[in-house]
Amino acid sequence: MAQKRLGLILPSPNIHMEPQFNGLRLPEVEFFATRVMLKETTESALVQMERDLDYASQMLATIHPDVVGYCCTSGSFIRGDSFDNKIIKTIETNCHCPGASTSSAMMEAMAALHIKRLALITPYTDDINQQEKKYIEAKGVEVVYTFGFQMISNEDLVAITPEQWIEAALAADLSQADGLLLSCTNTKAMPLAEELEKYLAKPVLTSNSVTLWKMLRCIHYSRPVPRCGSLLKRLL
Repeated sequence: MAQKRLGLILPSPNIHMEPQFNGLRLPEVEFFATRVMLKETTESALVQMERDLDYASQMLATIHPDVVGYCCTSGSFIRGDSFDNKIIKTIETNCHCPGASTSSAMMEAMAALHIKRLALITPYTDDINQQEKKYIEAKGVEVVYTFGFQMISNEDLVAITPEQWIEAALAADLSQADGLLLSCTNTKAMPLAEELEKYLAKPVLTSNSVTLWKMLRCIHYSRPVPRCGSLLKRLL
């Protein structure tokens, strides 16, 4: 496979996704990022972030990417399926390559792992969690457990520690769930998925793992990705 260029459109305060992806050192894959402004994790700020998408995707188009991802979970589900589809269409129109969003990727990943009932852990406030629950359930997956850290400021959100994510996951009621999603791309959750799967004996998805999985599938990448959970070991 020739070297592939994966474009990332990130919320401006995201400090976790690029180091995680680059740290994987995937053969024949390079990551290139640009940003859209996000001042806080509220519904109005998430919707406003989409205003920068057209220019951000035009900038990424100049590197001739093979696939581009809109790497924000709440920013892609916040106004439902039509809003999410508009984001993907804008990327594909401007970049002339496949587009992906974290929210659409998480639904495809759940389907691939046959998850019909989901436990959901997020950094978000309850109102944002309800929007995510509504988005997921409209796609046919029942959300049977929800927990949010109630973070609004970017500083508080990025400061959630791996230990806090693990504690929340181990405290979750997974008795009715087929799998667990740790939501939000600006977190330290992705490297925890494999360890948590050993304890929970259920698939553990993260926003970063589903986004990477979808983008790698778009370029027909077939090498298993280690240390990120069962999803990234089954790419094609």
